[in-house]
Amino acid sequence: DMFTYSASISACAKGSQWQGALQLLRDMEWYGLFPDSIAYNASITACEKGLVWRQALQLFDEMEERGVMPSVVTYKATIVACEKCSQWRQALRLLEEMEDRGLALVRSLFASCTRPASYAVIGKVRRKRRRDSWKNCDAEWAA
Repeated sequence: DMFTYSASISACAKGSQWQGALQLLRDMEWYGLFPDSIAYNASITACEKGLVWRQALQLFDEMEERGVMPSVVTYKATIVACEKCSQWRQALRLLEEMEDRGLALVRSLFASCTRPASYAVIGKVRRKRRRDSWKNCDAEWAA
């Protein structure tokens, strides 16, 4: 059932067994189960731990194509997968998309960034947020 598969995928993620996680995700489909956000999030986390950022992005895109909406957890795992592999443009794109969708940028996301170069991405996002805030203030004053 769905719970068993999701729990098994989570176990693979904890053990950095991304290939096993992806196989279980495909097995779910074979048996007529449609992966939910929990199964996808665990699979993306397994990819993040396995340092396979392309797989994480592919799962993220697949998830959306199948009508499963990404959550903050989904974005965090995918962004960290990109960050760990020095894919800063991808990480920034996801951060901006996350903001555009109105999902909160959580402090734990920034805490999970592991490399000094991550701070450049974080700084860029913070500057953009401040700039956008000032634009909103200007628009309110003009009204």
